[in-house]
Amino acid sequence: MTISFTIITPTFNRPTLLNRHLSRTIRQAYENWRLLVVHDGPNVEIQSLVNRYTIRDSRVSYLETNSRANDCGATPRLAGLTHLANSGFISDYVVFWDDDNAYRKDALDQIAREIEKADRPELLIVGVRRNSTIIPPTGASVYSLQVGQLDTSGLIFRPELARRVYAQMLEQSKREDILRFNDFLSYKYARESLSSDKIKGATETVICDYDGLRWAPYLRSLLGLPPIGIARRLRLGR
Repeated sequence: MTISFTIITPTFNRPTLLNRHLSRTIRQAYENWRLLVVHDGPNVEIQSLVNRYTIRDSRVSYLETNSRANDCGATPRLAGLTHLANSGFISDYVVFWDDDNAYRKDALDQIAREIEKADRPELLIVGVRRNSTIIPPTGASVYSLQVGQLDTSGLIFRPELARRVYAQMLEQSKREDILRFNDFLSYKYARESLSSDKIKGATETVICDYDGLRWAPYLRSLLGLPPIGIARRLRLGR
């Protein structure tokens, strides 16, 4: 049976990044996905942008929260999960893809293969490249990762697990300022609720590069070229 994915993209008032993200995502080689953009508060411009993509591809949709939470995307992520559950749409897995990463065209295809190899775990962790560094680090135990060793884009959740995780995160945030660590906390709360055999790693599979507004890393990714730092080291090593 083909694995279905929901891609949730939390965003706030950055149409250039979002436009580029949407143009990339609709070209994913893997086809069984749905993308929900969740804006942190009302925004007519962003809604109009997403609607143009919805016309091109009905798998793309838009949601906005009633007001801006400004909590590192935690509220939009939970809002997206809740909206999908209430609408009756349930996918096999959910990924949280930020609009400032360059996702590889075969990212979902790679993830689907790793999910099957891992016997469909509750949480799968894959690699994300930040500049010349890949996180999680090669060889690290996926059950004992620390702050700074994860990116939310590399966490592939079962939807109900993700809902529990983000509900817990927001409840905890009412008592202390923790959301700046949300990459790690989403993993931490999942880890605390699961047995070790329900979390699997495929960290050698790198699905995206962080590139923000920089075009050079994006073009290198499209062409299959290594980051500048790696290329320079290769030249110096000759």
